[in-house]
Amino acid sequence: MRLPGGGKTVYEITETGRAEFMTQLMNHWWKIMPIVDPFQVALTFMDRLSPADLSDALEGRAEQLRAAVAMLGRAIGAKRAHGAPRHVDEVLWLDSAQLQTQPAWIEEAIGKVESGDLP
Repeated sequence: MRLPGGGKTVYEITETGRAEFMTQLMNHWWKIMPIVDPFQVALTFMDRLSPADLSDALEGRAEQLRAAVAMLGRAIGAKRAHGAPRHVDEVLWLDSAQLQTQPAWIEEAIGKVESGDLP
């Protein structure tokens, strides 16, 4: 639709588009989809690394994860300061929770590498 006296075009979603959006939205709430993290693929090849390289890689990853969690905490604070909707925080909290599980796993894995149980 073209507005009178202006060069601006305004687009509008159709009823069919609204229905499709709701269908897709509900599918994402009810359907569990696998998340393939390239790190998980790399884990399957840990036997290609020396124990020292594997430990270094794991420690480096844990450090990066801790930094990412700290960054997400700052992002949540900044988002609130700019008045973004509260429910958007949940995306950041979920990301943070998922990232926080890996350092604990990494600590255990490093112990296994050091004791010769991995790879």
